[in-house]
Amino acid sequence: MLEKAIEAAAVKKAKALGYMCLKINGLGQRSWPDRLFLAKDGKVIWIEFKRKGGVLSEGQKTKIEELKAQKQSVFVCYSVEEAMLVLK
Repeated sequence: MLEKAIEAAAVKKAKALGYMCLKINGLGQRSWPDRLFLAKDGKVIWIEFKRKGGVLSEGQKTKIEELKAQKQSVFVCYSVEEAMLVLK
């Protein structure tokens, strides 16, 4: 399954759970995780989507570590099921 297909399916399911789903990398921001998920209870989750076998770039690795240093919840998900486990 392609990365964009995994992301699209996860976003659809997340919206059904009540999440706001913001696309980050399309806004001129480089190396940030693909999506920011905002829950009604205030939970904030960043997810970088990769297809099976996909590899993070050095910039992505650095940005994820920077976010984690700020106590952000950041995950790399390789399937829709993995993303849904993170969001539930």
